[in-house]
Amino acid sequence: MITCRFEFLGAGVVNHHVSEALFSNELVASSVVGIDVFDAKLVRPSPILPFWLRGYESRPKAVCLRDRISAILGRPIPGKAYRKFVENVDWQKLWTSHAGGKPDFIFVLMGLDCWPSRVSAMSDIRRAGSGVDSEILVIQAAVDKEQAQVSVFGNSLPDDPCAACGLLSLPAKEPCLVLRECGRLLRGTLQSEASAAAAQVLTVIIDCLTAGNSTRWRNTKINLSACAGAGRYETTVRKRTRVPGCWGPHAADAPMRQEALLSD
Repeated sequence: MITCRFEFLGAGVVNHHVSEALFSNELVASSVVGIDVFDAKLVRPSPILPFWLRGYESRPKAVCLRDRISAILGRPIPGKAYRKFVENVDWQKLWTSHAGGKPDFIFVLMGLDCWPSRVSAMSDIRRAGSGVDSEILVIQAAVDKEQAQVSVFGNSLPDDPCAACGLLSLPAKEPCLVLRECGRLLRGTLQSEASAAAAQVLTVIIDCLTAGNSTRWRNTKINLSACAGAGRYETTVRKRTRVPGCWGPHAADAPMRQEALLSD
């Protein structure tokens, strides 16, 4: 049986919906052999706190997400909840210390609204991946009002594109829940958009587990746009390619150059 391990980077709106979709699926639930969750933040008390965070006020968000995943699976699962920044993770040490053998896939699910963290994590994962036998796939999900995007990045070849390809500068941080001065949500609840992204992530992972490889989805960008009044999303899939001169983490030994970019 094909096995997989999940690394959740961020425990917010996006990865909550992704985890619900994934582990409610029988194939995924039976294939998973380990789950880690990374988020440095605590749950802050708020009158608009999403229901899955209620009861976890002032506790680590990572603990909340992992507890919910365990409840969905209905069984204990190896792995931990880490209250730490993704920039501080030793991925190679983490993956080589796992008991129970190497999984066929390691799916890294990025639900981060901070672009420097996304790029830094991808750089570290690419360096660490050279010493790991499992196929590593980085899946980055992002949402905005009436749209969502899922990007699937390969991690095995120096020419695999990265999250920074095509960017002249890093976009500003856009948290999912942002309030206006009047107290209303700036971009809506984003629940529908997050559910659409989660359904697409599930499709990608099921295809990988069924086929035994990630050939169909590797290095693609999937845009989901809400169809007005139709209650569904139109899907557009494009192939990602490496952009010449990109400053991102393409090879295992490539230096990070984002410091120079951010200082401009």
